[in-house]
Amino acid sequence: MSSKPIRFAVAGDGESHSTVWRLWANRSELYLAGRSHTGILKISFHKNGKNRAAKVLTTPRPALISWERRPEFCPGWTFCFGIVVPPPVTNFPFRETIKDDKPILIVPPPTQEQKAVFQLLLSSNEANEKDLRALNHPKEIKVLGRILMPHEQAWLTLFYDGYNTNDRSIVQEYFEKLTIQLGHSSEIKGIKAAYLHFIEASGANPHLIDIQLGRENVRIEGQC
Repeated sequence: MSSKPIRFAVAGDGESHSTVWRLWANRSELYLAGRSHTGILKISFHKNGKNRAAKVLTTPRPALISWERRPEFCPGWTFCFGIVVPPPVTNFPFRETIKDDKPILIVPPPTQEQKAVFQLLLSSNEANEKDLRALNHPKEIKVLGRILMPHEQAWLTLFYDGYNTNDRSIVQEYFEKLTIQLGHSSEIKGIKAAYLHFIEASGANPHLIDIQLGRENVRIEGQC
């Protein structure tokens, strides 16, 4: 039984276009966290169907957001979570070089007319990739890896979808709302990477939008 973490990101030319994500299991519990906020926030998917995003603390902590596992969309298969990476909004992104100290699955960035969509699916441990392919997914999917747990397994998949006007409007709105406030003596060059993560958990397919930030989002105290 494999419990090896899967690290993955959208990147091009050696530079990240998304958070570097880590997916791992601890017995029957599944976890997801981004390198940009390691030790601060993680998303957990529990065997009892309770899912939550919460601060990482040694004491019990309330969830920032929580939701229930969705029903099976096909016998034996459940949609667990998604990560959507849109094309860049910023014209002046913070440049983060992908480190190769640990293996990372790198996927190409989407075009301006696309969004990259990572999907996390759950199945029985008896299911194989042939069974996944038989689900007749509307898009051409790539299987990036899977994690076996005592009672089920998690599949990490990727596909590229169209990036429509509504998608663009939502991403632009959140991008413009986010401000990184720095003290008057701080320097922008000290920021290695910054991303905005927005979780939408009310619909049929809970997901997170991973938006790359840039110099447009920075405000330095005392400067207009």
